[in-house]
Amino acid sequence: MNLREQQYIYTLAKYGNITKASERLFISQPALSAFINNVESELGVKLFDRTSKGMLLTEAGEVYIRYATDMLALKESFLRDMDELRSQKTSRLRIGIQQRRASFLLPKAWRRFISVYPHIFLEIIEGTGEALMEALEGNEIDIAVVTTAELPRAYDYAELGEDKILLAMSRESLLNQYASNIEGSRYPVINLNHVREETFILQQPDQSIRLIIDTILRKAKIKPSHIIGIRNIETAVQFAGENLGVAFTRESYVRNAVQNQKVAYYYIDNNPILEKVVVIWRKNVRLTASMKVLIQALRSVYDETDFDQI
Repeated sequence: MNLREQQYIYTLAKYGNITKASERLFISQPALSAFINNVESELGVKLFDRTSKGMLLTEAGEVYIRYATDMLALKESFLRDMDELRSQKTSRLRIGIQQRRASFLLPKAWRRFISVYPHIFLEIIEGTGEALMEALEGNEIDIAVVTTAELPRAYDYAELGEDKILLAMSRESLLNQYASNIEGSRYPVINLNHVREETFILQQPDQSIRLIIDTILRKAKIKPSHIIGIRNIETAVQFAGENLGVAFTRESYVRNAVQNQKVAYYYIDNNPILEKVVVIWRKNVRLTASMKVLIQALRSVYDETDFDQI
């Protein structure tokens, strides 16, 4: 299955630079330029605008790339199927996952997976939810495990479970007195109005949890006057445990972490957002048998974690 044309144009669009694209494709710059010119001549349209900022896609180029991406993804699925049929040949499965979730989901899930497919290697890409979606769109990974408040319409998905945002603060904080214990609730509940004047220890704007937190704060009409930015959620929680401010985390992270006895966790009163933990893949990609087994393994590991042990 030869998709050289699509691969060349996709790579040039990705890097936006003839030099970088030709290095990636292991061909000379003049050869790549001539190839692109020939394709444009055959199609009768320009796919790229040659500018001082590099090679930019035209409207026709955008259409071409959309189809080329689909074609390359289908080729990847086809080759993966062929690898699985040739059981003696080593294959790979590329999965993207957020770093914090990878630590408690992947090891157990992969151990179960390789009992069925010992010849398949795992390639892991860790990143933010946004980065993983881009990697999936660019066919750099096969599936991604992400947390989202809205189920993705542009992708097919399998739901692993639900997650909630928790407020974390020091057990020594005087604000603990405003929390309410509710029968049947795993954690006390607190209204964010009681912490509006506190220092907020938050993740960076490109992280999915930060997008959720910003929405929660906006709905509560809270605009923090002082923010400490920390990418690592666990580090942010440790800061809160030292009474340096309040932080946020996910319930699934808490149940899979070593507990800091200095930290108290709370559900947020009137929190309108319930997150979904999902495995997503491109709509034009057919799940192979091995991908289905991995998704089932991920789901079983997620289901096994016992909230009551917290």
